[in-house]
Amino acid sequence: MSSHAPQVLQAAAIVPIAADPLEPGWIAIEAGGIVALGAGPPPSDRGPVHDYGAAVIFPGFVNAHAHLGCSFLAGVADDAGFFEWITGGIQPRVMRALDQEQGRIRDCARAAARELLAGGTTCVAEGFFHDAGAEAGAAAGLRGRFHREFFGARAPDLDEYLARVRDQIADDQAQDWSGWEYGLAPHSLYTCPAAVLALLRDESKARGLPLTLHLDESPEEHLAFRDRRGPLWELLSEGDPTRFRTGLRPVELIQELGILETSPVLVHLVQIEPADVAILADSQAGVVHCPSSNLRLAVGTAPVLDLIEAGVAVALGTDSLASTGRLDMFEEMRLFLLGQRGRYATTRGLNTQRALELATLGGARVLGLDALIGTLTPGRRADLCVVQLDTRPPRDRLSLASQIVWNGRPQDVLATWVDGRCVYERGLGS
Repeated sequence: MSSHAPQVLQAAAIVPIAADPLEPGWIAIEAGGIVALGAGPPPSDRGPVHDYGAAVIFPGFVNAHAHLGCSFLAGVADDAGFFEWITGGIQPRVMRALDQEQGRIRDCARAAARELLAGGTTCVAEGFFHDAGAEAGAAAGLRGRFHREFFGARAPDLDEYLARVRDQIADDQAQDWSGWEYGLAPHSLYTCPAAVLALLRDESKARGLPLTLHLDESPEEHLAFRDRRGPLWELLSEGDPTRFRTGLRPVELIQELGILETSPVLVHLVQIEPADVAILADSQAGVVHCPSSNLRLAVGTAPVLDLIEAGVAVALGTDSLASTGRLDMFEEMRLFLLGQRGRYATTRGLNTQRALELATLGGARVLGLDALIGTLTPGRRADLCVVQLDTRPPRDRLSLASQIVWNGRPQDVLATWVDGRCVYERGLGS
């Protein structure tokens, strides 16, 4: 993937994340990695210079939770709340598409991958039971990880399903995924029986595979597992509810089932209670906050500030085009700040620098990639985003972080680089 030729990028500003901004600044790249950076004019002995002018260069966005493979579901049950959306819209549409629209699934995944690159995303954690998103992301030049999703709630023969899960994991590990990493994704507590969760826990630990799952996203999920009531519990009871471990809060359940022993990436956590924050703080779990999806599906606003202050690693993700209008990490940063400031009625710990960090280094940390990406530092890979600065009054006096977070838009992205290679340039596409 990487470009081995030495080259230098310069711009009006460099925001390394782990250090103070450089205005103006330059970055020297060799063999796909960052070898030096500094303020002022670039050195003459580091290779050809690409001058981006009145722009800011910062680490590429790490979208820590997405479903590129679900992009064909955009617009399904658009104005429904979570429970109606997933049961009456998404599930029936997925089954029809798998039978009739394989070409559309892949076409939409490719378009979504291009949308990510055009918006400055350089790394994505993809989750789906179909490989269309991973295939599209790798082909587009994104860095990524594919988490294969598993279910089993309605499997007629659970033992037979568990055997198929084992075979699928073995087959998946035999593939190279075009340089992408591979991981496991029990979809959720309400789609994965306890036996499936236990198997995936064991496979994660035995094979050293990362694990992620949706958790405590909706009020219906919280009520179903804690209190055994509500519409989701009624739906589970139409099948075999004894397949599921219930009677505890979702975070307590994954603790009891040993899922926390895998250092999982937990997505959403909108409904968690204060005791859950303490449990997570004592674990190595990371959390992905998807504010636009949560708001659109009317499930609430997660207590992210509590998690951050407790020392839990937090990242941002877009979720899918099925639950959000666009794959826009600029929008996720804004909605993170607006949602958290609204929930807590404070700006303490909720500034633009924090938002930018969660969208870059935060994602790298949660995915265990922070030794590789997430900051512009010598020794890291050259994954970066170049964004046009607004130099016109009155926005010419904004801080760099404010320019990026409050005013940044995908259409302001001039270029996206992954592993020292320009994979998107405005006007040229990817």
